[in-house]
Amino acid sequence: MTRIKNGQIYRKTTIRTIEEKGNRLQELDFSISGLHPNSCHTALAKLSQYENYHEYLDFIKKSQYSEKTNRVRFFMQSAILPFNMILDFKIPRITKKGSYPFSFDKGFLKELKGTIHVYQGPHNRCLFYSEAKWKGKHTGIPNMVFELFANTLSEKSMEILFRISRLI
Repeated sequence: MTRIKNGQIYRKTTIRTIEEKGNRLQELDFSISGLHPNSCHTALAKLSQYENYHEYLDFIKKSQYSEKTNRVRFFMQSAILPFNMILDFKIPRITKKGSYPFSFDKGFLKELKGTIHVYQGPHNRCLFYSEAKWKGKHTGIPNMVFELFANTLSEKSMEILFRISRLI
């Protein structure tokens, strides 16, 4: 917790390969947390605008959000990604403190489920904590590479999003 209070981001991803009924599967267990330098009201003014993420994160080439379906689509491309990908998932627009479930119901990591928790933290700073779990067909990506990818991408994303959202 001291790391988080000092402005560092904590993230942990565990990927493991399992055999289940003759099928080779992978499991993902992911968490990330960080303390935004501003209040939740200030932080969420920009962070809730998923459709603008392509302006903030260079690996997101296009971003879209549908209020009607609560779906976000990120078209992603970068040297740190194992391949170009589209993340298309359900998540409500996060506009205030609370817990927000999200799920991937198609594509890469289909059946991933998670929650983003947003709390007013110490000294009027906003605490973000997210957790996700997934089990599915082996992706073909070695576990260590998959972990490195998830950890690097999530930490860099949170750092950048925190930095740009403090400049409102």
